[in-house]
Amino acid sequence: MDKNQAPPPYHESHHVQPPYNPQPVAAAPQTHVTVVTAQPSHGGTCPICHAGQFEGSFTLCGWLCCLFCFPCGIICCFCMRKKKCNHCGFSPS
Repeated sequence: MDKNQAPPPYHESHHVQPPYNPQPVAAAPQTHVTVVTAQPSHGGTCPICHAGQFEGSFTLCGWLCCLFCFPCGIICCFCMRKKKCNHCGFSPS
């Protein structure tokens, strides 16, 4: 290539793209699932009244075992606890 010679002409080439025509797509119908959980309104643990909580109390026999058979009597004292509902007084077994 000579210094006095002009560079070859630049030809711009435009690529013509067809216009974008989106095709309609059928969407699946949406389903809504609602989960409802039933819980006691008062939040109690008693199977009878559903309002009270069980409280444990030590029996007289448990206290005596704890006193006379210390320290092993402490285990007997906890095993002989009676549970009672603080709302309705229900005592399981």
